[in-house]
Amino acid sequence: MKHGSLFDGAGGLRLGFEQAGFETIWQIDILNGQDIRDYGKRNLEAVDVITGGPPCQRTSFLANISGRRSQESLFPEMLRVIRELGPQWVVVEQLVVDKAIITSWVQQIQRAGYGCSGRIVSSRHWLPHPRARWFIVGRMGIDGLALRNLLYDCGNGSEAIAKGPGGPGQPVPFAGSCSDCLRGGIFSRLSDRSLALMGAGNAVSVPVARWLAENIKRAESLI
Repeated sequence: MKHGSLFDGAGGLRLGFEQAGFETIWQIDILNGQDIRDYGKRNLEAVDVITGGPPCQRTSFLANISGRRSQESLFPEMLRVIRELGPQWVVVEQLVVDKAIITSWVQQIQRAGYGCSGRIVSSRHWLPHPRARWFIVGRMGIDGLALRNLLYDCGNGSEAIAKGPGGPGQPVPFAGSCSDCLRGGIFSRLSDRSLALMGAGNAVSVPVARWLAENIKRAESLI
């Protein structure tokens, strides 16, 4: 399946999908000098799945600490690209925040023709840190409840993983260090480590992204 990565950042979400067998056709990020507002159907190849964690000043911890929270968000630009390219699958990542924001985003994705299943998944099932994130998964032309069942009731322990630690389906913990999650990502592109750390602050853990990508492939085979 062909994959397009928006807000590629440290590359964690992209790398997880690639490890699951997805072919990344393009990756867009401001750190590469690419502004999402300059991209769309006219210059991006069609793909089967678009992933991304749009920067959002309403949800950013850093913006809260620095007193710079605002209503600014790049989610509308991500939604525009989704509408223009019409991929079969959409994956949106975001911090664990007020459900009203996530609900609003889900409603907008649904209006674009996608059934949605959203849930919080924590990295603690794979890595030695509690990085929890919202993942909104959308599939064109399918009911949201049916999508949830396809994604997480596949007999591979997905429910146990998402609900809490332990359980027969919990994956083998990742054996590397946190820096291993970013290998081939932002640290290989930037020599200024402080900038790299800033850009990697909200990165998706690679094993989480791979688990999600494998569930999507499994679900697609059943549709």
